[in-house]
Amino acid sequence: MGLDLAIFRSGFCIKPKQCLVSLLIGDSQNHGVLYRKKKKEKDIVLLAGGYGYGPSSLSRWIEEKMASDVQKDRVQYPPAFGRPPKKHVTEDNVELPFGYGSGSSTMSKWLLKKARRVYHVEDYSRFPVSWGFPPYYNWDVLTFLPGGYGFGPSSLSEWIEEKMASDVNEGHVNFPPAFGRPPKKTEGNRELPFGYGSGSPNLKRWLLRKAQQVHGTVFDAQGVYTKDKVLLTED
Repeated sequence: MGLDLAIFRSGFCIKPKQCLVSLLIGDSQNHGVLYRKKKKEKDIVLLAGGYGYGPSSLSRWIEEKMASDVQKDRVQYPPAFGRPPKKHVTEDNVELPFGYGSGSSTMSKWLLKKARRVYHVEDYSRFPVSWGFPPYYNWDVLTFLPGGYGFGPSSLSEWIEEKMASDVNEGHVNFPPAFGRPPKKTEGNRELPFGYGSGSPNLKRWLLRKAQQVHGTVFDAQGVYTKDKVLLTED
């Protein structure tokens, strides 16, 4: 066996220094090779199953195990999440995060809450559902994010720009969910802040007002951060 194998036998790790992945994911079979780490893995992605972030090869391995569980008519969640909720489970049916298929909104909230608390997964609810989960990013350079999403790392800014451009190509626009419903269209055309192109004057005022309310920051009429107070009644 290679030196990069994480092995569990009868619940005992015979190679303690190499069992980090095993402890992270858990060993449903209590024996055998859990994961073979490939050399020089530099890509970091959001792992399937809500296991945080890691190399894409590990994510594919998790997906294979989850698919195998589905064929066996069972579902296994990360052991670190604890027991899934049984009380006060709603009867609705929504798409669950992390590739778990469909289930109640109670289960969806539980998965997101546990993933954020245990593995520090980014809260994707701050972005439109159609965008999916944001990629892993390093907090290298803090910058103003497009779309009115406040401040964050430059790598997250690039992801938002790509999603906004994709929305434009598909002929629709998604605003931050935290902003709520946009106002009805009125006459007039103004350049909108945060990279949303052009629109009505009341939509422009709504974007600026919501960005200030949600993020607690002040923006000028062009949606640029400023320390000066802005009159939102202006066009």
